[in-house]
Amino acid sequence: MKAILRPDGRYVVFVPKRLSRSGKREGQYFRSEADAKEFAAGFQEEREEFGRLALTPTERYYVALAKAELGDLSQLPEAIRHFKQTAGSYITRTDVKDAVARFVKARLPDVSRRTASDVRWRLDRFAEVFAGRGMHELSAGDIENFLGDYSGWSRRSFFKRLRPFFDYAVRHRWVAENPVSLLKPPDVPSAKKAVYTASQLTDLLYHASFSHEDMIPVIALSAFAFLRAAELIRLYADEDVLRWEDIGHDRIHVRETVGKSTRRAVGNERFVPVSMTLRYWLDPVRRKDGLVVPWLHSEFSKRWRKFCADMKVTPINNGLRRSAISHALAGDPALSVGQVARWAGSSEATVKKHYLELLTEKEGKDWFEVTRPY
Repeated sequence: MKAILRPDGRYVVFVPKRLSRSGKREGQYFRSEADAKEFAAGFQEEREEFGRLALTPTERYYVALAKAELGDLSQLPEAIRHFKQTAGSYITRTDVKDAVARFVKARLPDVSRRTASDVRWRLDRFAEVFAGRGMHELSAGDIENFLGDYSGWSRRSFFKRLRPFFDYAVRHRWVAENPVSLLKPPDVPSAKKAVYTASQLTDLLYHASFSHEDMIPVIALSAFAFLRAAELIRLYADEDVLRWEDIGHDRIHVRETVGKSTRRAVGNERFVPVSMTLRYWLDPVRRKDGLVVPWLHSEFSKRWRKFCADMKVTPINNGLRRSAISHALAGDPALSVGQVARWAGSSEATVKKHYLELLTEKEGKDWFEVTRPY
């Protein structure tokens, strides 16, 4: 490498691409010929000794400066991360509340109303806790402490909503990196291994048949056909839920717009067999058409609470559907998990994780043989 005099009086030494770290021809500029020659000689010597990893004198200076300032170069990645999070050239300083508002406006039109409601509520809560803070000021520790105020499914749901929110923030340069990505996702809470017994189901149905006949369809379809509450009861007036026309003599058609949104390749539509027991309970209250459950969720909840209070029982969350799946698997050893999962509109993994219970075959059979009291 030679020192070449430039018209402006400076000297330049060109490092050929085969020797440069970037793989491209690089020029180094100096005020005097002596400095240029010293660099060329030193560079060649270091290349011979260390190969392509050799540092220039300028680079060695900055490495020494970083070591002097940090004391330990292992702290350098964290220092760089902090710089990227706070330097104006890397991020656009944005208030948490404003960031939430912009994310909600941009993304919620793409999701269902139920999902939108949940996202909006959780992110509004997040913005409330961090009011007045900038997005770039939030660390993974701040997020971890926030999540620590919640437990079980609530914690996991907050984590689920915050991750795409911060991904969006990264793309819009409100933050340099997603702090949620530094956290371990909360474990899926183990479902409480609580199911109703056939005797308890009998009590529920008998009580409904004598004083709350309007509850029979919900109880029977949940307990014998694995239906979700969201597939029967509307949260909003314009939501599509199960109708009497969907219930045939031999099977129930859970339409695509009724079934819970999933990632299953076959979509959300499914068909569920109508057992003899289910017909026993539905036929006396069956209507020709219309909604199976005419009330919105708010009104149904009031009626359900009153129903349970009259019986002096504490309802089990998702208890009837969970019980139906668990008893079906126990009552018929030849029945596969995959088949029950298809009827229930769940994945096999979900059924295995949350619904397998230590029930006997007799208990399973008894569940599906609960008939009317008259």
